Amino acid sequence: MSILSKGYDITKHTERFWSKVEKTSRCWLWIGGLDKDGYGSFTIKENQKGKRYRAHRVSFALANGYDSPVLIDHICRVPNCVNPDHLREADDAMNVLSGISPTAINARKARCIRGHEFDGTDRRGWRYCTQCHNEKRRQRRNASRPVPGTTNNESEGKA
Repeated sequence: MSILSKGYDITKHTERFWSKVEKTSRCWLWIGGLDKDGYGSFTIKENQKGKRYRAHRVSFALANGYDSPVLIDHICRVPNCVNPDHLREADDAMNVLSGISPTAINARKARCIRGHEFDGTDRRGWRYCTQCHNEKRRQRRNASRPVPGTTNNESEGKA
C-alpha cells in the first residue's frame, strides 16, 4: 500500500519521523520500533486510524516525493538504515543478487573452481564450464568400460 497515494499529508509526520533517526558516520539508523526482521517501523495516524510502514519506505518517499511500487533495497545491507542515499528501487532478483547469500555469491562467479570461464548452460539453467563438463563425461564413460586384458570377475583367476 502506497504511503503517498493514501492521501496522507506526510509532511505533518516528517519531524516526528526524523526525530527517531540517529545519524552515524555511515548509516542513518532508525531508533524507533523495529519489526521482527529488524526493519524500522513507523506508524502514520490520520483520523484516529493508524497504518504501519517500514521506516526505509517512508524515508524513500520523503526524499524522492513518491512511494515506489517496487521493493526498496538497502545498498548498505543494514535493515534499520533510513539514509536515502543507501536506498534504491530494485526488483527481487536485483535485491537477492546484491546480497551475501550462497545464491548471490555463486551467481556473481564467472569461473569454475578450476579457473575456467563458465561458457555453458544446461537444461535447468545452471551454468558450467565446458572443459570440466567434458572431463567429467569422459571419466564416467571410461569408468563404465572394462580395462583391456582383465576379466569381469578378477577373483576367479586367484583361486
